Amino acid sequence: MSPVNFNSEIVMNWLRWPLASLLLTCAVSTRATQESGPILLKPFEQTPEAVDLDPPLPEPTPNPTPKIAGPIAPAGDQPPGALAGRIIYTSGGHGWCWYGSYWSLGRGVLNAMNEDYGNVDQMTLFVYYCFNAGATVVPLRPVGNQTNEVVVDNTSPTVTWNGVWENSSSGVYFGPANAVPYRYANSSVAETATATYTPNLPAAGFYPVYTWVYSSANRGNQLYRIRHTGGESRVRIPHHMVGNGWVYLGTYYFNAGASAIQGAVVISNLAEGAPGGKVVIADAIRFGNGMGDVDRGGGISTYPREEECSRYWIQRALGQGQPASIYDGSGNDESDNVGAPIRMAREMNREAEGNMYKRVYLGFHSNATTGNPDTATSRGVLGLYNNESLFPGTSTSNQFRLAQLVGAEINSDLLAIASPPLELGWYSRSSPTFARSDYAFGEIRGDVLNYEMDATIIEVAFHDNISDAKLLRDPKVRNWMARASYQAIVRYMNEFDGLPLVFLPEPPVNVRARALGTDLVINWSAPIPQGGSGAPTNYVIYTSTNGYGFGNRVAGAGAGVLSLTLTNLAPDTDYYFRVAAVNAAGESLPSETVGCRRAGNPLASRILVVNGFTRFDRNLNLRQTPTARQYKPPGHNANTGTMERILPRQANSFDYVVPHGKAIAATTKMGFDSCQSQAATNGMANLADYDIIIWACGNQSTADRTFNSLAQAR
Repeated sequence: MSPVNFNSEIVMNWLRWPLASLLLTCAVSTRATQESGPILLKPFEQTPEAVDLDPPLPEPTPNPTPKIAGPIAPAGDQPPGALAGRIIYTSGGHGWCWYGSYWSLGRGVLNAMNEDYGNVDQMTLFVYYCFNAGATVVPLRPVGNQTNEVVVDNTSPTVTWNGVWENSSSGVYFGPANAVPYRYANSSVAETATATYTPNLPAAGFYPVYTWVYSSANRGNQLYRIRHTGGESRVRIPHHMVGNGWVYLGTYYFNAGASAIQGAVVISNLAEGAPGGKVVIADAIRFGNGMGDVDRGGGISTYPREEECSRYWIQRALGQGQPASIYDGSGNDESDNVGAPIRMAREMNREAEGNMYKRVYLGFHSNATTGNPDTATSRGVLGLYNNESLFPGTSTSNQFRLAQLVGAEINSDLLAIASPPLELGWYSRSSPTFARSDYAFGEIRGDVLNYEMDATIIEVAFHDNISDAKLLRDPKVRNWMARASYQAIVRYMNEFDGLPLVFLPEPPVNVRARALGTDLVINWSAPIPQGGSGAPTNYVIYTSTNGYGFGNRVAGAGAGVLSLTLTNLAPDTDYYFRVAAVNAAGESLPSETVGCRRAGNPLASRILVVNGFTRFDRNLNLRQTPTARQYKPPGHNANTGTMERILPRQANSFDYVVPHGKAIAATTKMGFDSCQSQAATNGMANLADYDIIIWACGNQSTADRTFNSLAQAR
């Protein structure tokens, strides 16, 4: 059937719900959740056939009640995790597409969700886990939600050069025709050449950052130093393995305007080990995703690039000397989009370096059978593969096993999580894999990929089933699906390439910060293991003065050490902290943000800021109504909408101590400490030590223990 002509909206800038509290505040959300919207069909997808599972798959194991203890966000400084030197290609299916005479989503709104948006939201969360495990991530739709963009090319006047750089004469590069393609410098055991790319950003916010480099055998593990408001973060990209398109460098908080100190990317010729005759390349750096600008004859979509399908992101990602056939095939834009992600993965992958198991492709979708929530009974996750006996040459070498591993990992992990915290129990399928009998899936065809890597699509659940749709609209569930998908990639690379079978730990919990004399003390509790997560061997602490930019790790602590004392921090200055757990797999997602301010006057009254907003569920989702070619972000002009988005930061950013701390610093001479409500109720924070307590409940609900009798007694 023809796609439904609908449009949609997203957050243009990161939204915050400031918790403007004084003494004691308790705001309880009473917003009802709409459970229905326009019922629109997705084309029929068959119920899976039974498949023997061999070798064995992981069994679900009971875990302590899982919780979300901090923001779902990438590390402030990419760690040297187990996936270092591995390339993860990923995409979220569908998105806004031109259908010859109109722009449309590929799927309609159903059960208060839309697949096109759910897929890219899911992809973004998966990217964060892979990045924290040290992987090089190549997203074939943009990461995150940033409608501003600035692309700085090597010919831009805002690039400054130090040391010896040479002009290239390559025919493949990013930038205008007949310009200097790019510049290069010899790698060195000491940094002798840098190129500093400084954008002029239109607004402050979180920006995904990407690099564009033409890959070749004489490239190495190139160093990028990202300067932002939290300091400087370092990322290395193996350009002998990947290039010729946008490669993700992480997401960072930048101020508006131009600053070579707090808003730039430095490309360095500092080698990792012996230089070995390698060169570093300075071509293009992208800040943000931007708005769609492809006009197919009827005007632009008016929607952000991240909401458009992969075809247009890939079209704008191509440089000089690359064929348009990567995104523009023989069919219409919808059919072109099916194969565009793996054609781009093939273009960016330099298969001559390393074996095929050092890279992998994973696409995200959700499923449907009837398109009618009243009759839809199919539930659960499926990993897709192509049936080689029916369609010879269309499968990749170990596609079935990859599909099996990812499907089984999601199924196993979600089964092990009880209800609650799941709103409904997870459904376990008899088989987590499926191949169609009427066609091969174009997005994962081995003959299109030249068999350079294994590829699968994950149908995370059935969005036409009311129960599955509720789970898919829960940001906790989407986070756990992303974690399971990352863990399955580790299992795949362990099975076929000997990668150590180690997994990221969970974030530390119950983080708190207090002044003690002239020192600041950070305390936390060990992570709660869940979903096969690894045990921490170390902790790292990040600090920030604005509460949003976190970069350099300022200190570390051993596995059994759950506190850190910082000295020589200036008085009458507010500082903010996050803690992450570390092991051989990489770095956990961050803890919540805590803050502290040591008053210069030791006799001044002190304030305790208690973060009582721990809720994280679908009732907090921003909503929007898809309206053809009239983009507005959710919440704009009372646009409360018929569908929900999985935008974790907008549901709960776990950093509400920051606006409180900034207000205290701006209006009083007092110092403040901060903690989560758990520390205040269990006696870890002595409330009698404070003259003033700000208990910020935010959008907590009575079901989530807003301000219970124990808290009141304290």
